[in-house]
Amino acid sequence: MKQRIEKLVSEYDSQGWHRTGTEIDRISINWLAEKVSGLGLSAELVSYELERVDVAQAFVQSAGQVIEGTPLFDCSYTDSRGISGEFTTDTDADGIVLLGPEHWGEGLRSVRLVNRASAIVAVTRGHIPGLSLANAWEFSEPFGPPVLQVSSFDSEKLFEWHRAERSVQVVIEANRKPAGSASVVARIAGADDSLFPVVVNTPLSGWWNIAAERGGGIACWIEIMRAMTENTPRRTIIFSANTGHELGFIGLENLLDQEKDLAKNATWVHFGANIGSKTGTKGTISVSSDSLEEIAKETVAGSVVRPTEVHRVPGSSLLRAGGEMGSVARRGGQKYLSLTNDSEYFHMREDRFSNNIDVDVISSYATAFTDVVRRLTQ
Repeated sequence: MKQRIEKLVSEYDSQGWHRTGTEIDRISINWLAEKVSGLGLSAELVSYELERVDVAQAFVQSAGQVIEGTPLFDCSYTDSRGISGEFTTDTDADGIVLLGPEHWGEGLRSVRLVNRASAIVAVTRGHIPGLSLANAWEFSEPFGPPVLQVSSFDSEKLFEWHRAERSVQVVIEANRKPAGSASVVARIAGADDSLFPVVVNTPLSGWWNIAAERGGGIACWIEIMRAMTENTPRRTIIFSANTGHELGFIGLENLLDQEKDLAKNATWVHFGANIGSKTGTKGTISVSSDSLEEIAKETVAGSVVRPTEVHRVPGSSLLRAGGEMGSVARRGGQKYLSLTNDSEYFHMREDRFSNNIDVDVISSYATAFTDVVRRLTQ
């Protein structure tokens, strides 16, 4: 198993930036479909359309000094001339607002909702210094002023420009173009089709190469599929790998639109972020019921080599931070079990196979969650 996991995550990492609707996205979708077919199952591509954001240029400059960044993917954009003026740190002001890392997350969102700024330059805040990109929660309904995300390594220089009252130019030139993507879906028919199915779900897309953020979950997904093809389960198992994770979960939302009762009726086993990250220290399993909590605790105690806690999280608590299982809960889903790990390189370009993958940890989770799925399907 460990050799298979190492090969799979290495291949996924080497494909490139797994951004939804791009050529790399198409390659990874077809690659995963081939992995499914290799296990003797039919891979269904549940396709959908989107407007991909293509960035021509994104930077802030002053007196010939240029700091490059990445725009948000759910905001407005400038033309090629950009917006010029001086920085302000007043979050209620108009003009070009400079936000330090303390405003990252909800602070940035609040300034965007006020919508007085002509542009925002936001210093990102990750687990370690660098550029940690934000997901586009409102990708389908972009709002607010142009926003440039910049590395925390550039924070000191930007605030020097502000203190010196230097004129700056912010250029975030980007366009939306029609594109397509798909979720990869496979099914193992159960012996009793009167029973509700179990869904094994994981995202397939995101920022950068995301070896640990997504690769570990994909490896567990495939290994469970491999094991469950050996015998006919009592319940049908649906395996779903969704693109569009970084864009408001549009891939999963599309699947749930097409299979109306799946969120409400199925029991969901979800592989979230950073499973097996070498820079991680702990795992978290969120469950919706006492029975799922008992199953999770028993399997973790028997197989998993990383400290992993199990928490009861009712559907009413799954807000936007609930990820894909938040989407399931909002559609009436009440049966879910979701695994995540931490990672120092979360949403960062440094998340690569060479420096952030612990195959032993991934293998232990794959073994444990194969047992979880077996118990849920019998």
